[in-house]
Amino acid sequence: MEIAADQPVRTHRFENAEEAAAAVPGAQVRYMPLARPAAPWRMVEMGLGESRLLAGRMGADTSIFGTLDRNLLYFLAPLSGSGWKTYGKEIGERSLAVLANTTDYAAWIGASIHSMSLQVPMERFARAYSNFAANAMPTWSTLRMIMLDTFAAEQLRTSIASALRIAQQRPEAYAEARMGKILEDLMLEQLIRAVCTTSRAERPEYRILGSRCNEYLEANADRCVTLVELREALGVSDRSLRRFFASAYGTSPARFLRVQRLHGVNRILAEAGTTVTNAGMSFGFFDLGRFAGDYRRLFGERPSETLQRARNAGFSKVAGITLRPSKTQTSM
Repeated sequence: MEIAADQPVRTHRFENAEEAAAAVPGAQVRYMPLARPAAPWRMVEMGLGESRLLAGRMGADTSIFGTLDRNLLYFLAPLSGSGWKTYGKEIGERSLAVLANTTDYAAWIGASIHSMSLQVPMERFARAYSNFAANAMPTWSTLRMIMLDTFAAEQLRTSIASALRIAQQRPEAYAEARMGKILEDLMLEQLIRAVCTTSRAERPEYRILGSRCNEYLEANADRCVTLVELREALGVSDRSLRRFFASAYGTSPARFLRVQRLHGVNRILAEAGTTVTNAGMSFGFFDLGRFAGDYRRLFGERPSETLQRARNAGFSKVAGITLRPSKTQTSM
């Protein structure tokens, strides 16, 4: 990880998803890559007055779930690329998603997306809204999806691009509080113009399902969760579950659970205190040949190689998972 920690603009480069997720400010999220990473995770973070702007790319198509800060408004928009969904809504080229009054988050974002997230304190946005619109800020539900016209979308991207360009060319400029405040005012004006337009209706059933699903998967990340078990825990039909997962996580529930189980095996092997067979079977992989093939496609190496490297080194970093030596690590 490379971080310019002493600069007002921070540039992050991560080789695995776990470190990338841990570095996201203003939220506690988990990244689960759905494929073998083809590139590092990259993120630029900068302070703009009282707000914070994040922009970056994923190293692979990734499912994201976790918790947000209820005191912040989260404005999400793609700068380029396609393939970003949250709670059943696609954040497209002319979309602006606003997350408010919630602590839950579930999304799927593709590796081709150059994403932007602007985190604004609720009180700060309320002041700006009142000054600009001469009215009190409306009360928003969890997710508001705004479709921008071509001009508004271009104006918003231009203001964000200006902030990023200054960050790259003159990062020291952000040390001046005045510069951050100017750019914050510029972006908030564009956002307020956008949110004053008509929005699409949200899907509250997906928000509720997302919250319950996130909690259940997080609580059971270290064991095999079956499709039947998850469907019964959420109290939905097979068809509803498939639609929800396709919208919220960008994949089928069966594939999502299989990938989660593979990550669980990866963590166990990293502790070097078991065998490949025992690790695989503990997560429900009884066809060991298919298991080894799926594992290699996701992590770029055989399960036995992960185990051997962990035994040799005591710690390692493998395809999105930070590996640490187990307290009860066995000796060779």
